[in-house]
Amino acid sequence: MTQRDNVIIRKAVDGDAFALSQIEKECFSEPWSENVFAEDIKRETSATFVALCDGKIIGFVNLSTVLDEANINNVAVTESFRRMGIAQKLLDEAFSALDNIAFFHLEVREGNFAAISLYEKNGFLKDGMRKNFYKNPTENAILMTKRKE
Repeated sequence: MTQRDNVIIRKAVDGDAFALSQIEKECFSEPWSENVFAEDIKRETSATFVALCDGKIIGFVNLSTVLDEANINNVAVTESFRRMGIAQKLLDEAFSALDNIAFFHLEVREGNFAAISLYEKNGFLKDGMRKNFYKNPTENAILMTKRKE
């Protein structure tokens, strides 16, 4: 049995905000705070799914929804669990749970080739760019959209 086999995906709950903020700090140069996560988990227009291994949160996907569209705000997996299919499991859960969503949108750093590959594998198509969108370091954002079949 691999670590990936021990992974459970569930919807985030109030007590998850601190762990989410710690993974966010590890993965992003402009991380959300614990308070932002705590408030976001309570919103009806948000959906956050967490990946757990042996009871510890190791990754998450966060989305915001409007009508039949969702924006994937963040997908993050702690470094020691990357390249094990955790992000794929999180996306699969989001796509399945949000069955009323027709379009999924996201933006990704232009140089994040692993994430772009994952998104393309999941049916996302590049449909725009935001010049110099990211800071630390400055980098373009690639806009991508998936139409749910």
